[in-house]
Amino acid sequence: MHKFISSLINNLRKIKKKISFKKENKKYFYEHLYKKYSNKKLVNLGSGLFNYPHWICVDINSKHYYPNGFPKNYIEINFMDDFKLPFEDNSIDIFYTSHCIEHLPNLSINKLFAEVYRSLKKEGLFRITCPNIDLAIEALMSNNRYFFDVSNRHKELNIFELYFQEWQDPQHKHFKNEKLLQDYISKGFDETSLNNLFEVKSYGELNGHINWLNETKIIKFLVNNNFNKEKIFKRIPNQSNSELFFDNYIFERNYYNFSLFIETIK
Repeated sequence: MHKFISSLINNLRKIKKKISFKKENKKYFYEHLYKKYSNKKLVNLGSGLFNYPHWICVDINSKHYYPNGFPKNYIEINFMDDFKLPFEDNSIDIFYTSHCIEHLPNLSINKLFAEVYRSLKKEGLFRITCPNIDLAIEALMSNNRYFFDVSNRHKELNIFELYFQEWQDPQHKHFKNEKLLQDYISKGFDETSLNNLFEVKSYGELNGHINWLNETKIIKFLVNNNFNKEKIFKRIPNQSNSELFFDNYIFERNYYNFSLFIETIK
């Protein structure tokens, strides 16, 4: 019994030490890094509940996301509309968007990237994170159901049901069409098959995961909007040209196992 209590106390001390380290780490970022960036303009596009100091948040005003009211310090924009970001040309130091663009059709993503390029300063940074369809395809091809259900909470679902539940939306014309999905698995996926699989019946004000994205497609969007292909980089969580994104208290704490991370410099 004595050994058990001693072991428990030691474990609690280790946990306390880790928490203390994390608090100090967080303190470092806020007091040191953000002080360095105090004169910079930082923008989060499709921010959701990201309301952190020093960042300008842009999002759609929706009761679904904001049941207690849209934050007064946010900028309201629906990226499905014919919008313009309310920033002057070459005025923003960093743009960041995380798990937003998969909810948009290609035309809206293209418009958003064009506006980012217009507003971003020379040598400014644009960081994008989104679900990576290539990882989902690999999981389907290898019959890895745990990629879609890592905690194994949905034992009653087969891998195709898990895929549709996590990666597509009822707005898709072929939602839950397991036969079509199996055909693509056996024949192989390409851009045409993915476009067919993700064909949308109709768009709403809010959309689920209606678009597929991978490194090749993101690069095409960026290059089509004047970003230099030589300055587009694939990243991993907390790897960046900007030290701000090493702050894992704020950035990319979730979904990293199935996400794509891309940065580009204007």
